[in-house]
Amino acid sequence: MATYFYCIANFYIKIVFTHLAHEQFKVPVQYEPFKISQEECGSVLFSLVVDEDFTFKKKRKIIGHFQSGENCHDVYLLGDGSYQIEVYNIYSGKVCGMQTNKDFTSIVIALTGNPRQYTIGFNNAMMIGFAFASAPHGCLLMHASVTIYQDKGYLFLGKSGTGKSTHSNLWLKNFKDAELLNDDSPALRIVEGCAHVYGTPWSGKTPCYKNKHVLIGAIVMLAQQLYNRIEQRRVIDNFACLLSSCSSMVWDRRIYDAICQNLSKIIELIPIYFMDCLPNDEAARICKETIVR
Repeated sequence: MATYFYCIANFYIKIVFTHLAHEQFKVPVQYEPFKISQEECGSVLFSLVVDEDFTFKKKRKIIGHFQSGENCHDVYLLGDGSYQIEVYNIYSGKVCGMQTNKDFTSIVIALTGNPRQYTIGFNNAMMIGFAFASAPHGCLLMHASVTIYQDKGYLFLGKSGTGKSTHSNLWLKNFKDAELLNDDSPALRIVEGCAHVYGTPWSGKTPCYKNKHVLIGAIVMLAQQLYNRIEQRRVIDNFACLLSSCSSMVWDRRIYDAICQNLSKIIELIPIYFMDCLPNDEAARICKETIVR
């Protein structure tokens, strides 16, 4: 067996490989910036065991299905309140079977396929475990692109294909010292009354895996349009739109309520903007002039 420890958004995670699993699969390099020693590890948020010989329970009830990018997830409820989740890639089929206790603090996974499929399955299991184990501790995993400017993080959100990454890249192009923190799944936490955004090992197709965090300056919901315009809207609009960008679990009331409470606190602390925009330099300039205070 082999055991590793990681710190993501100041949460500690333990990963254990059985002998066979360790021979077949290595932790992806994107986790290296977050790796710590056992001596540095505090109270563990969740542990994940990779075990190719694990036998999943058969008596189960399907309660949910969700899709994230190229990956689909079937969620099953077991008799003791725990969950099984099967992860499928739309191109390569099933990549991971996952069994977790009801609070996502203890997870076992079995990976299937080739090394690329192993990585997809492992990343999905880690993201699911992190999102739902951390939610009761005041954390949100959000689908967004994050740019750091003048020591604050600016989150760009929107439906798939709306240009989140493009907008971040426009900031990097136009503004000196702008820096990309994460391009897909940053973590948000409120610490001592202040909202922070953290880099994670999950950054979509952009290799940006930074173990750092900054205060949040603003959140911007993007939509493609034939013009550039930015404005603030009602709080109720903010909540509904931001919730759609959070990793959530509607069939688990305790976790879902925690996610909603975390989001409500974020909205109280952080200005939220809605921006219709073109993918051009002017959009980045208008956005910066409005949200950077």
